[in-house]
Amino acid sequence: MKANCRGFVFDTAVDSVTGFPLCLSLLRAGETNFENYQRIVDFMYEHLKLTLSSAALATMLSGITFCSDRGYWKASLILYLLGLGATVFGTLMRMDWVPYIYDQVLKESDKRVRIEKKYGRSAFVAYSRCGLDMVKVIAWRPGTGNAVSLAMTSDCDESEPQQFDFHFKRNGDAKWYKSDLSQDERNLKAFPGSLLSMEDEDAESVKNLIDYHLQILAMNNVLMLNCSDHTIEWFVLRMLSITSSVAEQILKSIVPFIPKDSEAYSDLKQY
Repeated sequence: MKANCRGFVFDTAVDSVTGFPLCLSLLRAGETNFENYQRIVDFMYEHLKLTLSSAALATMLSGITFCSDRGYWKASLILYLLGLGATVFGTLMRMDWVPYIYDQVLKESDKRVRIEKKYGRSAFVAYSRCGLDMVKVIAWRPGTGNAVSLAMTSDCDESEPQQFDFHFKRNGDAKWYKSDLSQDERNLKAFPGSLLSMEDEDAESVKNLIDYHLQILAMNNVLMLNCSDHTIEWFVLRMLSITSSVAEQILKSIVPFIPKDSEAYSDLKQY
């Protein structure tokens, strides 16, 4: 058996509420997952394409959310679905267009932000505009030192400022991107750091970024008390307070004293 052999590969569209299969498509030899994914979408919504005007095609999938595994979310697929008015949501793997990376060595020309796993719990967020849509990419560092999780969604506030741009490995992929900028101009755009990227060597840029976020929060009447946990101010602020972990321990301690035939007992036991 050859090391690079592949068996039959099917991509399946399933309703997320009922789990009912909607469409099944076999991946042909030489095809990419994007081409097979596109065939599924075209097959399911072909009746809309035949009845709608060319102007209405840009919103024909409005209200429909596509959730897929991290291996599917190439830039071309995201831009294709957004171009039809759909919403995209799912986990991500490390790819050229994703602004965050970990465990890999960056080249000097690479504008992505490298996240160090060894630091404390942090959330990294960046936005990119695609036509009328905004894509939000989130990187979560749990603080355990062994993982960074990536996810994205287009279900976000369209007023958010653009912070990164799609970067394509092949110049030919740029045709999917709705922008007046050339491919070289897009590739020169930098990926900014995160509010919680304390490992950033440029302390001044981190300070400016934090000040910017605090100004945005103040505009929405939100007062920032601290930026991360397990710090001095974090321990001071949680004194005499019931945090989520403390509440969990309290609920666990009272379970034995609740009648087992009561609704409260069954609710607590499932947690």
